[in-house]
Amino acid sequence: MRLYQGIVPALTPEIFTTLFSAGIRSASKFFSYGDARLASDTNLSLTTIVLLREQLLQLPPFRVQCRPASPIIKTQKYISTGIPHLDVLLGGGLRCGGITQVFGHTVTGKTQLCLAAATTASSSDFQVHIIDSNGSYSLERIREVCLRRGLNENSLENIHVYPVCTPWDLIDVLDKLQARFRDQLARSDSSSLVIIDSLATLFWPYLGPGNRQSKAMLAYVAEALREFMQIKVCACVVVNFQIHSGGGKEKPALGSAWHQAPHTHIQMKRLHRDSSVVEMLIHHSAPILINPDFTLRTCRAALSAAGLTAEDYLA
Repeated sequence: MRLYQGIVPALTPEIFTTLFSAGIRSASKFFSYGDARLASDTNLSLTTIVLLREQLLQLPPFRVQCRPASPIIKTQKYISTGIPHLDVLLGGGLRCGGITQVFGHTVTGKTQLCLAAATTASSSDFQVHIIDSNGSYSLERIREVCLRRGLNENSLENIHVYPVCTPWDLIDVLDKLQARFRDQLARSDSSSLVIIDSLATLFWPYLGPGNRQSKAMLAYVAEALREFMQIKVCACVVVNFQIHSGGGKEKPALGSAWHQAPHTHIQMKRLHRDSSVVEMLIHHSAPILINPDFTLRTCRAALSAAGLTAEDYLA
């Protein structure tokens, strides 16, 4: 979100000019600075900085509680995951206009699923934007998955990888993608797949009791993804951890600041510790048009050098 005069009462013309001169031109940039650094770089008082921060956090994109998933996903366009059985369970694939959360413990195939979806989408001429916080999407690995799946290597030019290390890096990339999508809107109606792997890696170290700023930024991420889907035809996939919630139950990480955002959840787990077979359980937060006679909500796939590949049976 770009800063401009009057966006909140504390951002007076004088303060806006001071921040602009210091290269602080967006809310995400402002939040990425500590109070001491802001005071040093801008000569603003700590009282002014704290007041401005508190007022910016009250803006809709930064409110701590994330808005729930839209009650109905209207678009009927899908992007294949590259796993036919999973596409069936999802009603056709990754639905454009929806946020799909992929979560599970480590080494359960979350990134392999994303690689399968990314290479499949790029071979169908979709633009794929991967925001990578794990260093898992090297050109060599993407090319290997593409070739092992029998896809056209030339389609790799449709895949764009953005390495990030912090939540502030992520927000900067989302802001730039939003501007890119707006520019493309005037020139093309092509569809896109956006993958964040992993959101939890970026935010988990910063979340905790009283850490309101990080929770607000997490809500902003959800709002930015919704904005993408309003600008153009786009499907979003977000990778998350799985944590214990007490009573022997488990749930996705990131808490209330995120859990209402996804429309669809894919929970992944290995059948056995040494097994290469992964089971995927599907749950929808928002109504999806699926054949009412099709009651199965789980399927299986195998971990391989080609990413996640289809098993020849449904579970």
